[in-house]
Amino acid sequence: MSNTPEPTPFFSRRSVRISLGISIGALLVMGLGSWYVLGAGSHPLTVSNALDRFRSSEGKTPGTTVTSTSPSPSPSGSNAPHPGARSTTNPGLGATVPRSPSRRPPPDGVYVYATQGGEQTDALSGQKHQYPSQTTITLTHAGCGSVARWQPLSERWDETEACQTTRGVTLRRYSMYHQFFHKGVREDFACGSDAVVMPWNQVAGDHWTFVCHSSGTTLDMAVRVVGFEMVDVGGRSIRAVHIRYDGRASGNDSGTETQDRWLTPDEGLFLRIVSSADIQTSTPFGRAHYLESYRIDLTSTSPER
Repeated sequence: MSNTPEPTPFFSRRSVRISLGISIGALLVMGLGSWYVLGAGSHPLTVSNALDRFRSSEGKTPGTTVTSTSPSPSPSGSNAPHPGARSTTNPGLGATVPRSPSRRPPPDGVYVYATQGGEQTDALSGQKHQYPSQTTITLTHAGCGSVARWQPLSERWDETEACQTTRGVTLRRYSMYHQFFHKGVREDFACGSDAVVMPWNQVAGDHWTFVCHSSGTTLDMAVRVVGFEMVDVGGRSIRAVHIRYDGRASGNDSGTETQDRWLTPDEGLFLRIVSSADIQTSTPFGRAHYLESYRIDLTSTSPER
């Protein structure tokens, strides 16, 4: 009988067991990493969350603490209109004016809106965010006018800074933030002095244009006064001016964004907003298609504080 030892079975060898253990561990880590990225969801911002933020920020200068992934536009962009800007009825050129009793901005606070809609992207495996049934616009007064922040999710918000001028309410800046798969992108636009979003002299059919710029994108905006309509707010019928905004983006982002707003004619309080966007945009994952569609309806003209 031979004394030659029997060979060790392949799966019993210590070196093979160690290699398999390392390989399985690596696969588990890779799988967990993919789950973390691809399984990222959304987190609604509740009315209570918005109230807490508003109360904690009272007395402070309005603004955001989210780090931008793209540089803010130069300050000169907020003061000088783009050379291509034009105006049909020229409603917006005028100096900033003090607030008057007849044109007092809406009270600051947290306004609650019944909400329908959501957003989606085809980046990576694709992802959708459904907006909650209630969202908020937090309004704070600062400088020449006010800052309004709409935030349906921790991962999604818009913020605008508007001024009161002799001809109407003008848009000084506009910022937006989107986050998918734990990666956020913020873009800041600066607008010229002719960026009127609501003229005081509202005439159905009037229309004009203005331009806003971010560090890599140009937004050409065409504005039209549709007319006057009655809007139900919490069972109360309120007269509103209906204004339509048709935007076309070019540059790093390209596509269209359309928004219809119903506002109180003297204050500019948002009673209803219907918005849609169809954009090809640059993301941390490369070029992606972004879609958004939503409608918000004010539930009360008295803000929560």
